[in-house]
Amino acid sequence: MSTLTARRWYLPGITSLLGFPVAWVTFSQGALACGVSLKTPDVWTLTVLLLLAPIVEETVLRCGLQDALRSLFAGHRAAGLIEVSVATCAFVAMHLMRTPWPATLVWCVPGLVLAVIYVQSRQIAQSILVHASFNLAALAACFQA
Repeated sequence: MSTLTARRWYLPGITSLLGFPVAWVTFSQGALACGVSLKTPDVWTLTVLLLLAPIVEETVLRCGLQDALRSLFAGHRAAGLIEVSVATCAFVAMHLMRTPWPATLVWCVPGLVLAVIYVQSRQIAQSILVHASFNLAALAACFQA
């Protein structure tokens, strides 16, 4: 692995590792309730949480929204901040369907992390893998709850 490749995976790798304790505390301490589907997940739930949701959400938010914002605000001094802020808000909004307000604000941290990872790397695979690792940590916390 080249030094450049190693650097590109450094932030997502560290973030994934940090995501486990964050998700664990968030779910196991009751900040977000673990529903029955998370406590005893079936194959469909696992497929959605570990494969479909990370792929779809990250593709829409990163390759769609963030890339569009990057083009729209190209050359603007605050382009990166706008891109990350809007993408984070969209990530939180996507989770309003399953999480009541204001508990949805818990999703600001992972949304922000995923947006920054994409800004830094422009590698969708990294965002997908980190998102899946966050979901895996949440599942692990709920399974133990």
